[in-house]
Amino acid sequence: DVTQSEIYNTSSNDTLTVNEIAAILKPIAAESFEIIYKSARQSDNSMIHLDNAKIILANPNFSFTKIEDGISKIMAKPPTE
Repeated sequence: DVTQSEIYNTSSNDTLTVNEIAAILKPIAAESFEIIYKSARQSDNSMIHLDNAKIILANPNFSFTKIEDGISKIMAKPPTE
């Protein structure tokens, strides 16, 4: 029952891979970067699904920010002079 805990997942319920997040980051990052893949560790999660049902239940009119918009706001480059 989602109402039993005081923890809220603020996820969009979208499933994104690291490659998809990197594709969003590349055009807006201040510096270029390369992804270096390493072998998986035993402690790595192959997938994580966060359920945002509780936050929606508590705030029916809540609207999530699209991941692209949120990353753009966080990574906003300072104006150039």
